[in-house]
Amino acid sequence: MRVVAGTDAGGYEHGINAREIVLLEQAGLTPMQAIQAATGWAAECLGLGSEIGTVEPGKLADMIAVSGNPLEDIAVLEDHQRIALVIKGGTVHVDRRERHPD
Repeated sequence: MRVVAGTDAGGYEHGINAREIVLLEQAGLTPMQAIQAATGWAAECLGLGSEIGTVEPGKLADMIAVSGNPLEDIAVLEDHQRIALVIKGGTVHVDRRERHPD
């Protein structure tokens, strides 16, 4: 049996979804399993695993890039200042990457 993250209950503060991933890790999942619970496993649970949830050719993907390794410290996903890049629907919505002149 797999555990998946997410809710349709509403009423939660926007932007704190990563807290659930941290709590899943604290409850005994590995960091990778906690991330999978919020991505690919959740998509499979909804019957959408062939369309979303993992980064693969032909799938829709919303992605983030963080400063740090969430497999070593899952809490980096909660720190908004460490979120360097947000891509949703193929469009960059947040870009905090450091720029180096050529």
